[in-house]
Amino acid sequence: MSREKRAVAVFSANSDVGFRVALGLASSQAYSVRAVINSNEGERAAQLTEAGAQVTELDPGSPAFSEGAVASVLQGCHACFLSTKTHFTEFNFEHKEIDHGVMIVEQCRLAGIQHLIYQTHVTVEFSIGILARQMDAKEYVERRIRQLEIPATGLILPVPFEVLLDYHKPVRKGPQQYAIEIPMGEIAFDGISLSNVADIVRGILDEGKKGFGCTYAVTTGKLTVEDWARELSSQL
Repeated sequence: MSREKRAVAVFSANSDVGFRVALGLASSQAYSVRAVINSNEGERAAQLTEAGAQVTELDPGSPAFSEGAVASVLQGCHACFLSTKTHFTEFNFEHKEIDHGVMIVEQCRLAGIQHLIYQTHVTVEFSIGILARQMDAKEYVERRIRQLEIPATGLILPVPFEVLLDYHKPVRKGPQQYAIEIPMGEIAFDGISLSNVADIVRGILDEGKKGFGCTYAVTTGKLTVEDWARELSSQL
């Protein structure tokens, strides 16, 4: 006798990370997905629907983004994956991110969510006194999770390879010759592929109570810019 699938709400499901999480969980045998996206337009919404996810359009910047709308998404869900999105071009973007994140967290508490997985960051402001508002905003949301004593697991991800190469595309300099500029000098830095994220989240969900109160910082290894160039050159 097969076990009934547990429903998982995935917010920002058309973001790079949220999309991979929603798509991966939707294709599993253990979980069903309620994918919350900013817009129904584009390939990602269609792919999520095709994978079997229940897709809901709910833009945090619109009047429709309300406590009632979020509560409706969360009703009956076993778990929630929350990755708040930073809109750098908006005025006071960190306050909006905090407000949206806290509202979802509080609705998780009211809905009785049994496991909240939150993509967080190490706060820079409280560590060394320098503002990095996109990171500090996530710490404020995490504080609210702890205050409400929601059963939760934090997840810290490095910049995915795909995202980094989207911003720092190799530039063609000649036949079989490209230049890549990543301002890290000789320092090795963490990375991860977006294709790995869904498996990580699924593993945390499967682990259940063992992950409550934990924060996992994951990586597939440290690479220097020279390492990156060598790996990319092998594909030429």
